[in-house]
Amino acid sequence: MQAERVGHMEKIEFVPLALDALEGDTARSLSYWRQLTGQREMPTWREFDLMKVPATLIRTSHVVDIENDADDFIFRFWGTGSAEIHNQELTGRYLSEMRPLELGRLAIANIKQLIAARQPIAVTTTLMSRSQPEKFQVILRLPLSDDGIRVTHAVTITEFPLGRYYSREAFEKHDEDS
Repeated sequence: MQAERVGHMEKIEFVPLALDALEGDTARSLSYWRQLTGQREMPTWREFDLMKVPATLIRTSHVVDIENDADDFIFRFWGTGSAEIHNQELTGRYLSEMRPLELGRLAIANIKQLIAARQPIAVTTTLMSRSQPEKFQVILRLPLSDDGIRVTHAVTITEFPLGRYYSREAFEKHDEDS
């Protein structure tokens, strides 16, 4: 998935990443989710304890609630680190309100992939800024199901290989037409 001219970025792209390529705290987050599943496809929101995610990643994690056949999702939790990096607080707001708009559209499409897959997915977010590609984020999305059938929540664990603030200026000004 790819978009052109997002904020100060020339291009943003979500590149699929194999789950076995995850490392460190992101891999530990996936292991925690797998421990909770047992013989089921997905654990419930009630079982999932965000505080069991490695502390280094909680601030940049977020959780969305997923309604039946919804085309947009509400942030139940938007970590303070995400608010600082993206220069916006989104708890209680729709994902489509995320700025730049194209980043929100890419995230919605990625969560829809998670809903269809009904299993964890990972992507690398690559930015083209300063005329060179930068591996900005590693994103792990974990599905949760309150009824054992549908994905009702998505937990997003985000790691920043270059440091949380390395590409922050890319989000400092949001182009409403992005």
